[in-house]
Amino acid sequence: MDTSGGQQLKVLGFFTLLLVVFYGSSLQNGYSLDDEYAYTSNRLATNGLSDISSIFSSQSFDYGSFKFGYRPISVLSFALENQFFGVNPKVSHLVNLLLYLIISFMVLRVLLRLFPKEKAGLAICTAFFFLILPIHTEIVNNIKCRDELLMLVFGLTSLLLWMRGKDKKVFYVLSIITLFVAILSKKSALVFLGIIPVMEFFHSNGNWKRSALVTGLMFLPFVLFRLTTRFVRTSSSNRDYSFVENPLYGGELEVNKAVLVLESAWFYFKNLMFPTQFVSYYGYKTIEFQNFGLGAVMGLLVIIGLVVLAAINLKRRRIFVFGAIVLLGGVLPYLNLLMPMVGIVAERFVSVASIGFSILVVYGIHDGIEKFGKPKYNKFAVIALGIYAIAYLPVIQARNSEWESQISVMQADVEKVPESVVLNNSLGNNYFYQFLAAKNIKEKREFGAKALKYSSTSAQVYPTEAAYTNQGAAEYKVYNDSKKAELSFKKALEINPNYEDALNKLSTMLMELNRTKESINFYEILINNYPRKYIYYEGYVRQLCQVGEFEEALAVVNNAIQMEPNVPIIALLKANIYGEMKEYDQALIWSKKANVLDPGNRQIIGKINFLNNQIKNAE
Repeated sequence: MDTSGGQQLKVLGFFTLLLVVFYGSSLQNGYSLDDEYAYTSNRLATNGLSDISSIFSSQSFDYGSFKFGYRPISVLSFALENQFFGVNPKVSHLVNLLLYLIISFMVLRVLLRLFPKEKAGLAICTAFFFLILPIHTEIVNNIKCRDELLMLVFGLTSLLLWMRGKDKKVFYVLSIITLFVAILSKKSALVFLGIIPVMEFFHSNGNWKRSALVTGLMFLPFVLFRLTTRFVRTSSSNRDYSFVENPLYGGELEVNKAVLVLESAWFYFKNLMFPTQFVSYYGYKTIEFQNFGLGAVMGLLVIIGLVVLAAINLKRRRIFVFGAIVLLGGVLPYLNLLMPMVGIVAERFVSVASIGFSILVVYGIHDGIEKFGKPKYNKFAVIALGIYAIAYLPVIQARNSEWESQISVMQADVEKVPESVVLNNSLGNNYFYQFLAAKNIKEKREFGAKALKYSSTSAQVYPTEAAYTNQGAAEYKVYNDSKKAELSFKKALEINPNYEDALNKLSTMLMELNRTKESINFYEILINNYPRKYIYYEGYVRQLCQVGEFEEALAVVNNAIQMEPNVPIIALLKANIYGEMKEYDQALIWSKKANVLDPGNRQIIGKINFLNNQIKNAE
């Protein structure tokens, strides 16, 4: 089979058809799990191109009480999308599909350039196999995984540019720059720093010296990334990882790290080839971490087998060896060996490793057939790939439909792993917000019951501050049981005395129950721990004024103004305090200050008009 432009164009058309068949239904989906913090509620993304500098100078994601991550290329892609199409799930899914198509075709291009003497049909089969791997359903369907897709696009582009460096040295420079962009898409692109030297070894006919030199040059993208992140504005609030996210983060149960590492390895190897089920979040109670079992044994055997296979065949530079090395290198960072992974495992973690896996399977089968002197049986390998595609087409399409929304994917997944603490808690939290938004009694009863059910299940499986807080919120708002709710909130605070959500919900509930002094006590803890969360000041100030502590209320507000003088809500709170004190002149001054900071706000304008009338009547 020739590799002309026309032939490759036909292959691209075939891949496009496959993509429509396997993933076209994803265009009907809305936004789903974690898409809000990656895009739809991310100001850096939804501001379009109005403030590109902030995209590169700020942490990328805002997730409630903390900001984290630095993936500016991913955020920039959302900003570009938003600039021209607004927040539109169909467009977002279409972009993900196009990126996945590009990646699949680039796998083909890399193999054709890296191994030009090999049969082009093998490269096509490898890219085809990569495209239909069911483990990719997450990165295609989850808009949050845009970072993973962009990382692969720029990482593979870097490989292609590097191989052109022999012709023109400028391509080496372009390759390093492109790899730097890949790392800015997602830090997991660092694995390409190891892949490029291995690729150079194969591309230079086993020249170890060139490979060693390339390994040294690979420090450049890493250094560029570290220098860039030094100039990023970081948040003072940090995320605390918990036992339920990964037992290695610490908890009351003993963890056998070797078991967890090997079970993680088997999870990836098993689901790359013959997936049994996919879940959006794993964590505690989904992966074995204490006792050696079949999964750990299988993980160990596969790792040993791949290492031995690569070692025996490395000198001959068989292509499947390159695949085995990429597979092992791509999996290694996600085995919980070097550092605990959030959720323990995830399908998206092995997107790079899946390229190596595809190479290993296709070229390995080909070499095995040739070894027995029956190359004509290669057609059966093609038939096998076709059978695999047909067999897993329903699996992929079913998973597409499960990713329809945030609730749909969690509801489907919690049925697969009913003891997942994080999934139960997240599902309970989502149903709680559905309860609050419901417009009729029937829906309120349905969503309220589910909110309490899943939150309670989460707390029963493993008590966490988040689980108890969500349970308390459901008990209070759904069933109006303030006594049970208070117990739940206080259980959350026993686990973590400074847990923000529990402090906020308990303070608010006590305020609504007119237990003013108790509410003040918890508001004080909340404000002391989160002094720049100005949304909490309103309740605190209102409670202080309720008991006549006007000077204390002014002191609290003045302290906030010293930290950040131009916050409209704080200026308005100061106006409200003076209004409660009947000092209308001062109240008017601070209302006008709030109006300057937030012009056009109807609440502030109404306050100004009210105060003007009060002053006029007093005269």
